[in-house]
Amino acid sequence: MTPPYKLQIASLNDKSTQAIVLLASELHKGDWHVPTVIAVEEIAKHFESEWNRLTRGQSEYGMRQRIYELRVMEHHDYPSGSFRQATMDDLNCAATWENSFHVGCFGSSIAEEPSEVARSMIENGYLYFWEDPLPVSMVGFTRPTKRGVSISYVYTPPEFRKKGYASAVVASLQTGLGEREGVLHAIHRFE
Repeated sequence: MTPPYKLQIASLNDKSTQAIVLLASELHKGDWHVPTVIAVEEIAKHFESEWNRLTRGQSEYGMRQRIYELRVMEHHDYPSGSFRQATMDDLNCAATWENSFHVGCFGSSIAEEPSEVARSMIENGYLYFWEDPLPVSMVGFTRPTKRGVSISYVYTPPEFRKKGYASAVVASLQTGLGEREGVLHAIHRFE
């Protein structure tokens, strides 16, 4: 966790109760502000309980998320338009849509200046558009590793929704839609 961002907890199993107690205790002793925790559901609940006990605070359940793994390539019928990598000419559009993505997903704008995040994604080649003929949907990837990437920033403005653009841009980035299996995650927000 780098303030003001969310605390993300990774664990090989959901039985790491002593580690969670130690983590919560050390964060509390260090007077850390923990606005949100993201973790596998059992870990998030355990941290929530321990953090609320230490701070005498309250929290609320945020949202459930999944992690998907592409295993099988399937045929996809694409709408009109085409897939392309974003360029610096797309910066204003990308920054606006990225901010709208965050508002839609999390209820608030991102902490960083949206244009800086969008600029970095474009410069690194991580952001793509579906255009018909102008951009109508966006997708990005983050956290590239030797074994995969995280697909994110999937956004289609309301006026272009329900036309298959988001599916097309994601499928193009993944080179096809696959079977979806994932691990349930939870987000808890703290007051």
